[in-house]
Amino acid sequence: MYQAAILAVLGLASVSAVQAASYNGDLLIGLTTQSGNDVVYDLGSYSSLTYGETWDLSSAISAAGLSLTGSTLWGIIGAQNVSGTRYAYITGNSANSIPGITAWNKINTGVATIYNSLSTAGAGNYGTPSSSLTYSWNQQTAQGGAATGTAFSAVSANPNSTGFNYFQAIYQQVAGGSPATDVGGFSLSSAGVLTFETVPEPGTYAMMAVGGGFLMLVGRNKFGRKQQS
Repeated sequence: MYQAAILAVLGLASVSAVQAASYNGDLLIGLTTQSGNDVVYDLGSYSSLTYGETWDLSSAISAAGLSLTGSTLWGIIGAQNVSGTRYAYITGNSANSIPGITAWNKINTGVATIYNSLSTAGAGNYGTPSSSLTYSWNQQTAQGGAATGTAFSAVSANPNSTGFNYFQAIYQQVAGGSPATDVGGFSLSSAGVLTFETVPEPGTYAMMAVGGGFLMLVGRNKFGRKQQS
């Protein structure tokens, strides 16, 4: 019976050991309300993304029992080592340059820790950990990664934003390289559909400004004619 008990314990240990997937360099989106369960979803490798691509996260959100609101925190992160060149991908309003490998290792450790939420690696897989767990999205990003010292906000930038249907930029960073580069963006609908979008060209912003000014001018003229009549 003693041997059986030992074998049972070892069996349980081996089962728990395979619960967590090993991080594979993919991008992850995380969502949290900082209570209940989080959502961590594997979007696949950055190199495999196409502009206009969408992901329906509604099943994962439902499985977590998470209700999307305007205050839901969400963001996207990833880290890759490609033939010795270390990349990090982080959403946010801005991102600092990564001074060297030590800083990149902290980001990579944080992403890999969050990946423990998944039992199977690969695009389309997801986990719904409790927001109080060390490897949850909440603890590793919204709480600054204090539990393991990863501290996304200290090393690069806090990846989280709130709200829906607006462009959240994702920055590519190279350890010890040039400043972060805006390489695209994501928008999340209130229905849980994520879309990868291109970076608007500078000329696009200028045209939007001109167009907005033109519409304001037309509206002002119409208002003036109504007042005169």
